[in-house]
Amino acid sequence: MDKKLLAIFLIVVFWGSVSWAFPAFGPGDLGFGPPPRRGPSAEEMMGKITKDLGLTPEQKEKILADVKKVELEAKTLQDQNKGLLDSIEKELLKETPRREMILGSIKKINENNTQIQIGRIDQIIRMRQELTPEQRAKLDKIMKERKERSEKRREKFRRKNPNK
Repeated sequence: MDKKLLAIFLIVVFWGSVSWAFPAFGPGDLGFGPPPRRGPSAEEMMGKITKDLGLTPEQKEKILADVKKVELEAKTLQDQNKGLLDSIEKELLKETPRREMILGSIKKINENNTQIQIGRIDQIIRMRQELTPEQRAKLDKIMKERKERSEKRREKFRRKNPNK
């Protein structure tokens, strides 16, 4: 019985640390795992960007195809991360969990998260290359406003949750 309690305790502690260390893998609506998607779909995003930046149909088609490709690659890596987290959970339930296996999985999760971010940055760079100077200036303004809104939300969250 004590081993079960210890295993449960370790899982709870591990989940909390993973949620803190890898916020993209915090609790979702149905329990542990990636949170539900909060942002707009690629098509919704492109509709707004097309309108805001005045993209031509050719620009929209090229950029949307690239966004979808990057989203698919990110989804594949996120699915791998979910499998890795599941294997860590199973390993922690064993009589003698293998630390090396757990650390290897955590390193792979970090590598996958890095690849996701690199893919998104590369996509933004490719998109900017498709834009005219006027469109890039509009995009810069949109990104600045988005960053400011995000910082305000984070600050509001920190005030409500001072221990986070």
